[in-house]
Amino acid sequence: MQNILKIKLNRIISNKMRETTTWKIQLHLRQVGLISKLGTKTAHIAEKKT
Repeated sequence: MQNILKIKLNRIISNKMRETTTWKIQLHLRQVGLISKLGTKTAHIAEKKT
């Protein structure tokens, strides 16, 4: 009986870990995307000034 509970708990924990890691990766990618967008915008502004 205890083994079944342990397995279920481990499954829940691993699922939660996977969710948080994918969420962190998505957040990171979104931040990188925003930075690259800002970079291209500033590059365009710099090109216009010259």
